[in-house]
Amino acid sequence: MLPSRQFSRCHGSYLINLAKVVQMTPQEVGLAGGSRAPISRRYAGKFQKALTRFLNSR
Repeated sequence: MLPSRQFSRCHGSYLINLAKVVQMTPQEVGLAGGSRAPISRRYAGKFQKALTRFLNSR
């Protein structure tokens, strides 16, 4: 089990550690270390809300 406040799904195949996000565009999320993951339209709104909630709780 992963902490739901620290992880969020951005695509059907990707679960992201929100602490590692360094950049976000409407199409993809950039992670520490240079990795990138796509953001699907299905998960975009929910992912953005989760990231905002995570960043505001720091």
